[in-house]
Amino acid sequence: MTAPEAPTRPIRVAVVAADARVRTSLRHLLTSEGATVVESYAAGARPAADVVGTDTDVVVLDLDPATPQEHLDQLRGLPAGLSTVVLGNDRHSADAARAVGAPYLDRAVVAEQLLAAVLVAADRDTAAATSRRDPAGTGVLVLVTLALFAGPWTWWLSRIAEEQGLISRHLPQGLALWTMPPLLVAALAVTGGRPAVTDLARRIVRLRVPRWTWAVALGTPVLVAALAAAVTVALGHDVPVGEVMSLPSALTYLVYGTGLFLLTEEAGWRGAVLPRLQRRMPPWRAALVLGVVWAGWHLPLLVTPGSGDRGLPVAPFLLLVVGTSVLISGVVNAARGSVVVAALFHASFDASYSYLGVVGSEHTMIWAAATATALAATVLVVRTRGRLFLATGARYPR
Repeated sequence: MTAPEAPTRPIRVAVVAADARVRTSLRHLLTSEGATVVESYAAGARPAADVVGTDTDVVVLDLDPATPQEHLDQLRGLPAGLSTVVLGNDRHSADAARAVGAPYLDRAVVAEQLLAAVLVAADRDTAAATSRRDPAGTGVLVLVTLALFAGPWTWWLSRIAEEQGLISRHLPQGLALWTMPPLLVAALAVTGGRPAVTDLARRIVRLRVPRWTWAVALGTPVLVAALAAAVTVALGHDVPVGEVMSLPSALTYLVYGTGLFLLTEEAGWRGAVLPRLQRRMPPWRAALVLGVVWAGWHLPLLVTPGSGDRGLPVAPFLLLVVGTSVLISGVVNAARGSVVVAALFHASFDASYSYLGVVGSEHTMIWAAATATALAATVLVVRTRGRLFLATGARYPR
């Protein structure tokens, strides 16, 4: 099932339930996830249609098991074309929902499934239109991606051009990544307006995520680097620990890099590009496509004077970056789109790979790390059936 597209405004939900406690619980559940709830109720014989406003997108209807004969009348009395999610805990409610083709949820699992059901219901009537608009959506992706390339490539190519004698001075390389935020925000503002910029801002500051995602983001690169070192030793080669970066420098970089990537690379790749790709294709494919683009974005660094990646072999480098894209995408999806988690993963990646020598002069290390990462990415795709922890009904920006 294709996950629904994020609306440009909050979904307007009418909660129809006779029990005030049910209405209060559903209102809190939905508003905590950004929906706008139009609180209403069905009292006595008054049909649900009488209390549902014309500006409602979805009706969440809690059916009263004491009046089974009125179930179908309640549902059929709603305005034509209005999406409905039915709640209940008895066979009659389920049968009534099935008769009109409405999603049905048992009250026992509402907390886990209601938001996804509302999003799917809201998206159902616009799926065909969304598909027809996809070419424009692709244009947004292209523009955002070009914005992410434009600044860094201009800065890196100036250094390459200087080395080749084509120009006399190069742009200050320390500013290369910092060219990304203004260009990214401008591209989002032009293509998606305030909702697109707001969506990115929320992802950047999203800290309420499953605790295990922090541990995975921090620890996965360390484990891959340690495994690469073990393989390198087993093959009779030396591990260039500290050659590229000392331990104190690596720990300092971990902190600095998290903030750097939060506002630059990861804001773009995982904050803006990944969710839009996942609206158009399965998560595993989106992660691979993004990995290829992300790897291509890094290519100038392999020949840029002064770059830590200069001189690395292209094949394992590309394999490592693409595999890492899959792993980061999985962790970010599990963290509800948090860019902070992506930035921590990225900073741990750079710090641990620099300290243990994955990106050092012993190229056995990068081959081992690339192979381990590709295998881990494959296992993740298989174990999650390609979903990469993306929740059914997750919302997407345009």
